[in-house]
Amino acid sequence: MKHVTLLAAVFASASFGLNAQTINSNWAPNSGFSQTYNVANISGSISPGSTGASQSWNFASLSSDSVYTETYGSPAAAPGGSSFPTSTVASQWTDGSIQSNNFYLVSSSLMQVVGSFTTTSFGNITISFSDPMDYLRFPCNLNDAYVDSFYSSINATTGLSFQQNGRNSVTVDGSGSLTTPVGTFTNVLRVKSVEEYTNFGLPPIPGSSNTGTITNYYWISSSHPGYYLMRYTIEETPTTVPDTSISYVNPGQVGINDLDVADLNITPNPANELIAVNFTSGQELAGVEVLDLSGRVVAKESIIGKMNIAVVSTSHLNNGMYILRATNAHGASVTTKIFIAH
Repeated sequence: MKHVTLLAAVFASASFGLNAQTINSNWAPNSGFSQTYNVANISGSISPGSTGASQSWNFASLSSDSVYTETYGSPAAAPGGSSFPTSTVASQWTDGSIQSNNFYLVSSSLMQVVGSFTTTSFGNITISFSDPMDYLRFPCNLNDAYVDSFYSSINATTGLSFQQNGRNSVTVDGSGSLTTPVGTFTNVLRVKSVEEYTNFGLPPIPGSSNTGTITNYYWISSSHPGYYLMRYTIEETPTTVPDTSISYVNPGQVGINDLDVADLNITPNPANELIAVNFTSGQELAGVEVLDLSGRVVAKESIIGKMNIAVVSTSHLNNGMYILRATNAHGASVTTKIFIAH
């Protein structure tokens, strides 16, 4: 049985700082966000490249013959969402007859995997974490490293049921530039995660193993919030040949917003009564909206004269995390997370 990994579905999902920068939770994908990826054709051996600062990772020779799109939304609206009340965002992607819905908890200090609900032609599969997997901890910088344990229960409508525990070792092991068939991206961090797992209570299946390792390399940039630029995955068990897969952001999707979250100035954050918003890049600000985690607009404000600053009242909002969406005069928008603390 091929191990179902949630790490490959994320990128989401947490905000990363690059080179000397610090990554925080503003990078995480928000409800309403979607991203399309190319799946690479792999022939021969492809190395993930070297570790350390000032790297130049070059994968320009990759080619692709398929794509998939990952969409993020409210957990309450996602299939199986009622099983994961602590999640703050859900992702969904489809591969043929398989639809995977993955659930995450994002806060200012970490991003956790709390579960998944997958529909297939032979039934549904629910993975519930009693000990969630820490996907990323914030703030995050080059050379950061940690190990986190996890425990989950896997239940299928076919009657199959077993448990899984393990540990996830995460290292921010490199920084520099990344080249894919899309182009070259600068100020990139590479995050390596090694997920080691053991299954308990799984009936014997010829050719399968109850232990395995999934190694992921993610290349990410603060200039492209909400998605990875490339992912390199190796799945290994004692009884199978290592399975390598690579995906990279779709060319048609890069720069779709024409805005960079790094150009967005928000003061203060966390906010109490008011929050001021403007673009440091000189872009003309047309409007600002604040959304709750279900995607509902809970505050909005217009521009103040030639200063091109929006001041939004937040006094009526409950403490917690919200999504701020800023739109420029051309209709392009950028989103990021804000926090209210009265």
